[in-house]
Amino acid sequence: MAMRVDIHGEVLGGSAGLTDARPQRSEDGRPAGRSPRPVKRGESGTQGRQQTIVDWLTFTFLPTGSIGDAFEQLARYFQLWFGLPVTLTANGYGFRRYESSSDVMAYVNGQTVRLGIIGAGGDHVGGTICLDLSGVGCAAVVDWDAVYATVQDLDARITRCDLARDFCEGEVTVDQVESLYFAGDFNAGGRIPVYRRIESGVAGAGACGGRTLEIGRRKNGKMLRAYEKGRQLGKQDSEWLRIEIEFRSKDRVVDHRILIERDSYFVGAYKALEAFLDADPKRLATDQKTALEVQDEIVCERALDHAQHQYGKLVEYASISDRYQNAAALVARITRRGVPAQAFKTAVARHVHGGHVIPSNLRE
Repeated sequence: MAMRVDIHGEVLGGSAGLTDARPQRSEDGRPAGRSPRPVKRGESGTQGRQQTIVDWLTFTFLPTGSIGDAFEQLARYFQLWFGLPVTLTANGYGFRRYESSSDVMAYVNGQTVRLGIIGAGGDHVGGTICLDLSGVGCAAVVDWDAVYATVQDLDARITRCDLARDFCEGEVTVDQVESLYFAGDFNAGGRIPVYRRIESGVAGAGACGGRTLEIGRRKNGKMLRAYEKGRQLGKQDSEWLRIEIEFRSKDRVVDHRILIERDSYFVGAYKALEAFLDADPKRLATDQKTALEVQDEIVCERALDHAQHQYGKLVEYASISDRYQNAAALVARITRRGVPAQAFKTAVARHVHGGHVIPSNLRE
């Protein structure tokens, strides 16, 4: 029988292929294999509200009871994390080395949206449970202090945490980041990390699809990506740059405080980042709400461009018929409830944090 847990932690079904055997903790009460090398924290020039966001989070923990008990416990924690109801639903397949998994699902605008996935069970996972929260799931979090308290309470081991900052008005460019790299400002413990530059576009239009600069390697536990987010989404003249740092527990400990002191850990990753984030107050990163508004506008306008190209003639033809002379009737005829896949993140954020401002092209 599939397992389903509602937001109040009530188990609505039995577990599917999951053992209820209680795992044992290591002698010091922590998961085995924890590295002694911590992620570095820097000094951030901003106080109060954090401008850096968590855009991906993965952690593992050893449950103190059965797997079913652990799922109920997570459901109770989720009440504190998320700004909307969620359910845990077994999906019938494994996840990474875990033999079973369940989706963390939310219902937004008539459509189910996956926020994350939980893996459990298996012979090669040391009795742990894994929670993998995507960028969509992170956008649904309303209280990162509660997430921090959860990982503390569970004695969890963070295996991945992505931090990101957005610069939507061209305050920072890929060229600036690249210049600092070649000047040696990304020196990490006496070593210069490797870099890779990627760009996409079409002949005659340059890198209209966006440029990406990667510094470091994922397999080494820390990698920076600076990429033209707006162009990646399809707006060829966008100046929006996103800087992401992916931290993994490869030969290092990802400290729990990274979840609540995000600005400090972001700057602490590479000294060079202080040049963008602290030197000039006008160069402070765009807050998440504004970045999501920009993303929402780009995604919607691009989708509408496709709709115009594919169905514009049909809409025009239908509008001159006797049946659909009223534009509202025509819109009602072709509208269906749901959320476009590319808009999942902004739809969740809008539902949780309130409506966005009206896109600039629709303002009077």
